[in-house]
Amino acid sequence: TIISRCQRFDFRRVPLEEQVARLSLICEKEQVAAEPEALQYVARLSDGGMRDALSLLDQVIAYTGDRVTMEEVLAITGGIGMESFGKLASAIAGQDAGAALAIIEQLMQEGKSAEKCMENLLYYFRDALMLKLVPNAEEWTDRITDVAAFRDQIGAFSNEQLFGIIDVLNRYQTEMKY
Repeated sequence: TIISRCQRFDFRRVPLEEQVARLSLICEKEQVAAEPEALQYVARLSDGGMRDALSLLDQVIAYTGDRVTMEEVLAITGGIGMESFGKLASAIAGQDAGAALAIIEQLMQEGKSAEKCMENLLYYFRDALMLKLVPNAEEWTDRITDVAAFRDQIGAFSNEQLFGIIDVLNRYQTEMKY
């Protein structure tokens, strides 16, 4: 290959705000009422891929019709709301194994994937650690919609506890595959 004869394309992830703005514009043109947090969730699931976000939005609209809500997006994608992880984190902070097991059982009864739950819980605590250690980390935590409420939820954890939780979750996530 002759480098001077090649075209080079540097791909990047599309920022969350750009994705949400584009999804909102599409919903407006298609006359679909969409909750902003639902569009944010769709954009977060696409992990920076605009085509993935558009495909997912198309699936949601096909299922819901002319109204896109957060509850419907969670139901369609098998996603889990941050409030579930907030309750689980509170149970962990309070060392209440019974409450934690009840929340996990409820998620399993709802048909949530154990692997996906573990992955999302890992992201939850990773974001918690980022917000505690890095100034202005809100820019790097796209999964958090309400930073103030999230900071309140994670206030009970020390940095050492967060490192320990992340270490344990990483280990068990790897073991779940086998």
